[in-house]
Parts: sequence; C-alpha cells; structure tokens
Amino acid sequence: MTNSKKIKIAVLLSGGGTTYQYIQDRIDADELDAEVVLAISSSEEAFGLQRAIKRGIPAETVSRKKFTEMNADDPIREFGLELIRRIEPYEADLIVLAGFMSFLSHEFIERFRDRIINTHPALIPAFCGSNFYGDRVHKAVVEKRRQSNRLHNTFRR
Repeated sequence: MTNSKKIKIAVLLSGGGTTYQYIQDRIDADELDAEVVLAISSSEEAFGLQRAIKRGIPAETVSRKKFTEMNADDPIREFGLELIRRIEPYEADLIVLAGFMSFLSHEFIERFRDRIINTHPALIPAFCGSNFYGDRVHKAVVEKRRQSNRLHNTFRR
C-alpha cells in the first residue's frame, strides 16, 4: 500500500458482523489502506461487537429502543444525534453501514453526507425482512442467481 493517510472507518452493524470482518480481513491483508476506529450496534447482543472487541476496536451500543421508550419527541432524530456524538470523537472519514438495521435521521445523513456507504442497498426490497440477515442474505442472492441462470439457459436453446 501507499504511504497515504489511512482511511478511518466507523462501522455500524446490527448482527454477526460478517461485513465488518470482511473489511478487517482486507485491512489485515494490506488490500485496504484503512483502519476501523469504531464499531457501533443498536443491539448489545450483536456478535459483531465481540469481533471488534477481540481486535481491540472500541465497540459501543446505541439502543434505538431507548429513545422510543423515553418518549422522545422524535426518536429517530435523537437516535441519530446520539450516533453523531459517539462517532465524532473518532474523526471517521467513512461510515460503513454493515447490515445496520436502523433508520438514520436527516441530521445524521447531513453530518456525514458523501461519507456513508450502505453495503446492502441493491438487495432491498427483494432480499430484506425478518429472515434476511447475515449469510442468509448472500445465500438467497446466490440461489436467485442460479435460478435466473437456469431460466436463461433454457430459453437460449
């Protein structure tokens, strides 16, 4: 890699952290000139936080339910403001939504405009819902592609 400044990444995740792990593996293999500076989940039980902790990366939980339960006037806005407060001290260059399953506020989007990447945007709405998380999403996409290829090959004959 070059001697350029490493990209500081904050990863927002909701589950197992397989996308975070992929990013970390690319960094470890010197294929990505970056460092993960923070992992945040809306669930303290997200295994992805354990993956980050194991690597010595700060891992935090910001419960979106907390803002609903405290009857905030605008829970999504308050949740977004809390995420901003947690991310800003790390001076992240890039926010990676790695299977992050929470709505983000206007304030959050504006604060990090042009620095947010959602790793699954093309899969929605075809591959989302309660049964689509972690490897299940990828398996469903691969199976759909196989079905599509079979259909295509049938009509090519």
